[in-house]
Amino acid sequence: MTDRHRSKEFLSFMEHVEKNTPKDQELHIILDNLSAHKITMIMDWVDSHPHVHFYFTLTSSSWWKVGLLSWNVEHFIEECSPALKN
Repeated sequence: MTDRHRSKEFLSFMEHVEKNTPKDQELHIILDNLSAHKITMIMDWVDSHPHVHFYFTLTSSSWWKVGLLSWNVEHFIEECSPALKN
């Protein structure tokens, strides 16, 4: 991995994550609105991996809203965990 934050590095990271995720498992990724996350190359990659889902935070959202989203996601995962284990 690298310290750069370009689309190229992000795609490399996503390919690594996707490769190491079981194919029968959905992958939900929450992202900020960095332009590197939204270019055509990235969106085409997501479209070609139907088990990968991107969710973008609201533009200009405050850190409080991001924290609240994180809290909601954590509780959603806790609620779904028993069903996922079956």
